Amino acid sequence: VFGDEANHLMLGDVVWKNPSSVIEFTRGGIFPGLIIILSFLQRIFSGFNPLIIARAFSVVCDLVSVYFLYLIGVKLFNYKIALFSAIIYLLIPLNIFHSRLVMLEPLMQMFFMVSLYFSLKQRFVFVFLFLFLAFIIKPLMIVSLVALLTLPFVLKKENLHKQTILLIGTILLVGIAVLPFSFFSSNHFVNDYLSGSLAVFWFNFKTNLWRIYL
Repeated sequence: VFGDEANHLMLGDVVWKNPSSVIEFTRGGIFPGLIIILSFLQRIFSGFNPLIIARAFSVVCDLVSVYFLYLIGVKLFNYKIALFSAIIYLLIPLNIFHSRLVMLEPLMQMFFMVSLYFSLKQRFVFVFLFLFLAFIIKPLMIVSLVALLTLPFVLKKENLHKQTILLIGTILLVGIAVLPFSFFSSNHFVNDYLSGSLAVFWFNFKTNLWRIYL
């Protein structure tokens, strides 16, 4: 994990000196969203320890996520449930772990939470924007799309079909917009996780099952 932190900071420094290197990083499986932001942060706060600045940024992202989670809770339920949800979120060990390190997850989660909020407001342009930003931070964002697709049913609006179609259309547009990034990084994932002998594939598959269990 600490190696990942160092790598993210190093890549941010490299991007500032050579912006075209973003393409190579993406081909290597590291999407550019956080790296670009870290690059700017290291220049804006050049007189400070870059590790502390980057970790502080992760904490800020987590707090913004909590704020939007609270707003979502108020919109869907009431103030008490919203506050309870925010407290539970802050106590989840995985969130505590990620939000204090220079990881991809805090920023990815923040953008997704904002997109979730704008889905409730039916502002689909902003849903598209923040889903796209979440994806170019870390493609793992796609596992959270189920939360978006359940919203029309939770809200139980009269125009349920229209909302569902608009939401699915927005998600499809995001999928089209991120295709270039997916093509760039596809070789990395195929080479590292899928290609090779059947034994290598089976080993990766069993390892992931064990991780899911844990």
